[in-house]
Amino acid sequence: MPDINEAAVALDEAPTTRAGAVPAHTPELIWIGDGGWIAYDPDVPKGDPRRILAYVECKDHRVYVLWVHGRSELSVYSSIREALVDIGAAAVPA
Repeated sequence: MPDINEAAVALDEAPTTRAGAVPAHTPELIWIGDGGWIAYDPDVPKGDPRRILAYVECKDHRVYVLWVHGRSELSVYSSIREALVDIGAAAVPA
């Protein structure tokens, strides 16, 4: 499994969705340890609870996303790129 930072850089270099459209927002990640990350929308002001989008965990060759807003299920992805595209699509419009 690639390093999450390398995957995030790759996403920045080629930010396309599966359909080929550019995502409206690219979430940023804050590492919190042991394969855990917080995905947030840098376009939302600090202090706004909508800034935090999801908790992301990489383990067992899968990427697990626990949504903070908009969804209540736990989503499972095969790559960090796929998860970040989906998280970016769920971000609050600017």
